[in-house]
Formats: sequence, C-alpha cells, structure tokens
Amino acid sequence: MAPGVRPLFEKWLASEGVEIGPREALLFLFMHAYLDVSFGEQTHLNAKAVRAMLVLHCVNHVLKGRDEVNANTEKLDAQESGTGDVGTCVADKGFSSPRVLILCPFRSICHDLVKMILSICPAAKQVMNQKRFREEFSPGVIDDAEGSDKPADWLHVFGGNNDDCFAVGLNILRRAVKLHSPLDKSDMLICSPLGLRQMLGDEGKRRKNADFLSSIEVCVMDRADVLRMQNWEHVVEIMSLVNCKPFGLQGIDISRLRPQFADGRARNFRQTVVSAAGQNFEIDGILTAGSSDAPGMKAEAAPTIGKAKKKKRWGVLDEEEDEEVDGLGTAAAAAVPAGQFGSCRGSVRLADAPDGAALRHAATLGIARQVFLHAAGGAGVSEDERLFDAFRTRYWKPIGKTLERLLIVANSYFSFLRIRRFLKKGSISFCSVCEFSSSQDLGYARTAFTKREKKVLLVSQRFLWYRRYHFTGADYVLFYGTPDTAEIYEHVLRDARTPSLCNSMCLFRTHDFLALERIVGRERATRMVASSEGKVFVVK
Repeated sequence: MAPGVRPLFEKWLASEGVEIGPREALLFLFMHAYLDVSFGEQTHLNAKAVRAMLVLHCVNHVLKGRDEVNANTEKLDAQESGTGDVGTCVADKGFSSPRVLILCPFRSICHDLVKMILSICPAAKQVMNQKRFREEFSPGVIDDAEGSDKPADWLHVFGGNNDDCFAVGLNILRRAVKLHSPLDKSDMLICSPLGLRQMLGDEGKRRKNADFLSSIEVCVMDRADVLRMQNWEHVVEIMSLVNCKPFGLQGIDISRLRPQFADGRARNFRQTVVSAAGQNFEIDGILTAGSSDAPGMKAEAAPTIGKAKKKKRWGVLDEEEDEEVDGLGTAAAAAVPAGQFGSCRGSVRLADAPDGAALRHAATLGIARQVFLHAAGGAGVSEDERLFDAFRTRYWKPIGKTLERLLIVANSYFSFLRIRRFLKKGSISFCSVCEFSSSQDLGYARTAFTKREKKVLLVSQRFLWYRRYHFTGADYVLFYGTPDTAEIYEHVLRDARTPSLCNSMCLFRTHDFLALERIVGRERATRMVASSEGKVFVVK
C-alpha cells in the first residue's frame, strides 16, 4: 500500500460507518493482484463499500506509480550530476499522463468518488478548483412528490444529480490535488461515456483526439448495468479507443517508455474492473475483448455441461415430467487459458448464484400463473427473429388477440417499435409508452388503459427502468424477452389489477440466461435454457 493511504482509509471507514464485508474484501484482493474483475454483486445496500474498494485501489495505483517515477527521476538526476550509478535505465512511463480511467453513469456518483479520493489521498492537503467542482457536481435533491413511491434501489441510482454528460481530470501532486485538470495532464479521469465521447469530438476526429487514453493502466466501470441502460454503444466506442497508440510522439520521453506501450500490448497489460448489479453478456464482453498470447491460467466462473433433474414443483405443459436434460451447470471457478481472454494476468468473475427471489415474491403477491416459454426458431434464425416468431405464433394468434387488459413489456426499443408496428397493422386497440414519450402521451396511455378504452398497453423496459411508473389495471402481462432486472419483473406484477386472476408469460431465449437466472434462480434457469425450444414452464 502507498505510504499514508491505509490510516486515512481506516479513518474514513470509521467516520462514514462503512463496513467492508467478505465480498468487498475479495474484490480488493483480486484487484490488488491486478486481475481483471467482473463484480456482479453491487447493490444500493453495499454500493459505498464497493466504491471504497475501487477508489482505494485506484488511488494506491496512482500514488505508487507517481512515487516510482519521482524516485527514478532522482536517480537519473544523480547520474547526470555524476553522483549516481552510471548506466541507470528506467522504463516507468506511458505515452500520456492518465493512468486510471473511471467510467460512471451520473454526476452524483462522480461526486461521491471524488469525495472518497480526497479523503484517503495523503496529498489532498490542498485541493485546487474545489469550489468549481462543488458548483458543477453538487448532489441534486429529488422532488418529494416524485420519489415518494419509488423503491430504494431506484432512489439510490436517481436520487442525486443524474446528469450523464461530464468528464473530470484529477492531477495528484506531492502536496495537493488539482480537480478539473486538463485531461491529458491528469493522473486519473472520472467520466461518463457520453461526456467523454462528446469531448473527443466528431467520429472522424475521435481517434486522433483520444491520444490521452493511450496509456490507461487501470480502467474501472462503476454500475456497468446502469451504463448499459443509458447507451452501451458509448462504452464500446470509448473502450475501442483506450490504449490505442497515439498519433504523435511530441513530449514523450521514449527512453522511459514501458515496453508494453512501445510494442502495442498495452491492452493486454491493462487491468479492467467492472462492477454491476448482476451479470450480463455485453458487460462480460468488455473483459473478454482483445486477446493475449501471454501464457498462463486464470480463474473464470464458467458454465459446465452436466445433468439436471427436473423438480416436481414445476408444472410443465408438455409431458416428460421427470426426464434428465443435458444442461449448463455452473462452477464456482474454472481455470481457462489466459490467452483466450483480455488481460495477460487473467480474470475472475465474482457473483453469487441468484436464488429466484423475484419468482417467489411474485407468487407471494398471489399471481395466478407465471408462464415461461422458450422461444423456438429454425437453424440460421437470429435470436430476435425467434422471439418475434414465438410472440406471433405461440402467444398472439392463439391467446393474445382475444385478451383485454393486456400489458406488454418490450425488452428493447427495437422490439417496442416492431410490436407497435405489428399491432397497428392488425388494427388492434392499443396505446404505447416508451422512454421518448411525452408526459401528455404518458397520461393519455395510462388513463385509456385503466378505463378499458384500449385493450393493450405496450411499454418499453427502459421506460420502466428509468421512471418505475405504475400502470394499474392489467389482468394479463407479457414480457417480450426476459427483463434485465428482477426489480422490473416484480414491479410490473405488483401493479396487477387482481393478482389472483393475473396470468403472466415471459418469452425467453437461450441468450437471456443471465437475465433469466435473476428472476427464477440459477438452477431453474439452467434447466430452462437447456430444454427443447418451444417448451413451456408454468409456476402456480
């Protein structure tokens, strides 16, 4: 640990009343070993402890790197003056100054991270530009009327300054920390993907303007699940620019350049840490992007093939009540060659197996039947086409077109547009709401559906995630694709008009495994995705 950091960190923990649990301690252990880490257990309950571990690691990395550079500079100065060892050769720098990049979704989170950094950094005896930072990043206060009926997890994410366009540089000096330092002169960058992407300029100039990202050694994503809901393309674009060789070499001391930067292997030596509420294939793809030829092994939570015995509490509309199905099991940690994934040091995935709490909670509400249909499709058919075919042939034609008070939750904006076009073409009496709908459209849709003026209400999942709006009056619910979060699943069913008469159906694909396990539990999800396509599972 860098000198002076540990006592300040312990003092901050005591003053804030933050307790570091086993999960958070394990997270720091793997980060300190410089493995790539995917941490899927961040919630509103442990967010402060998780961020404390992330900040501790980042501050420690920057301070140790700064001390190394200063010590080597003194050696070189002594060599030039004739008082040091002759032939001293050091390689301790990159192409640019920034060593750490932290991507987070909102200004409120950036504000909390910077406060933690200043609290545990020994150099923060003087803080420059602190007034400007407070003015631009002061935590917002949510309106009481808006937040009165919101759950704790929603208030944790949206309860502060939720502006999502910002970029802040921190330069850590010997006895001071400078906030809002120029990005190319900073040690640490805390940005939103949108803010950083806009700062890099137009697409044609973006690659050239990203030279200051060429020497990132630690990249952290805080609440990657929220970043995914915002716009995952921004994250993918930013990560494609990190560790690219710069266009120019002006101001670079080639004699002190680290070998991994010189030979174009910076991405393989960069550490990537992703924290999120749950796992996701797109998020895991950030860790697995960019392979390395370096030898070695790494720990990775990986699926394994095994036999799963069907439990009798599941009602299945098909026969074969007790057959064994070849399926995906899960190992706590399986070693795989490091060369197959991103970092040459290896990576680890930390996430507890979901236990299906959402399914139990919905049953506690008294929901009559929860149905899950494995979307089928022929060879060469895309996942999206399988989902739409299942909706059209297995749900709408035999059941959906005759229903009233039907609420459809679309898993993406693309799906929302496709279903809306389908309903319009069929002259169905429906109304729709998405994340781009005006307050006037929202009020009309809510009233029309509640008063039975419209038979069907179509809602996008992203709208529900952002607004957590209540739509009462549904007797039937269709989840077009598995909801990304268990909270959305519970939220929709909780607003059913008469839970004991409400029937819900969720169309899922094999690709939805990680989302499905958050609702039904890992054991059940493993069995469901391993079942034959078109199979229906019913929970009463």
